[in-house]
Amino acid sequence: MTDSKHNPRTRQRAERTLVIDFDLSHGLLVVLLVIAVVVAAIMLMRGPAPASAADEQALAAADGMRRFYLAPAVSNATQAIGGCETGYHFASLWEILDTSNFSYDTTLGVFTGDSASGPPSGMEGWVRTGYVANNGTTPGQANCNAWGATTGSGTTVRLPLNWATDSELHVWDVGTAACGAAAYIWCVED
Repeated sequence: MTDSKHNPRTRQRAERTLVIDFDLSHGLLVVLLVIAVVVAAIMLMRGPAPASAADEQALAAADGMRRFYLAPAVSNATQAIGGCETGYHFASLWEILDTSNFSYDTTLGVFTGDSASGPPSGMEGWVRTGYVANNGTTPGQANCNAWGATTGSGTTVRLPLNWATDSELHVWDVGTAACGAAAYIWCVED
């Protein structure tokens, strides 16, 4: 019986395998490094991509953020429930309370010259309250009798115009408007 340690043929085959494995590993490392350098150089030469509303909406959809928007005005509160586009619904304030968790849909929503890809400030819109049917004047309770009446009041919210004063509820200024008045509507993605 031949001892494999001392057999030159076995030892030579083992050495070749080690050398080949090492060379492949080294070559693979060099190829990956070259690819990384080329990709980095291309990205640096290209610069930032131009921002557009379509690009921002694609990014919002890609990053999984829900979208919201301030819909164009309806003639009265009874139209608020059906006033949002397909795929969206009339928002409760509790759904959109923290705007940093959402992306503003500029393709559907009202915006101002400085709102760019974010929501406009100072523009109030109807918002659901989660309260029982009520047409009183207390923000958070007033809801035009569950958005079915044109008399009484409904709750509205807006992002504040004056950042030097405290907002009333988190980032929102709250108020009420007459149910028969035209107003915007806050909508949130389903």
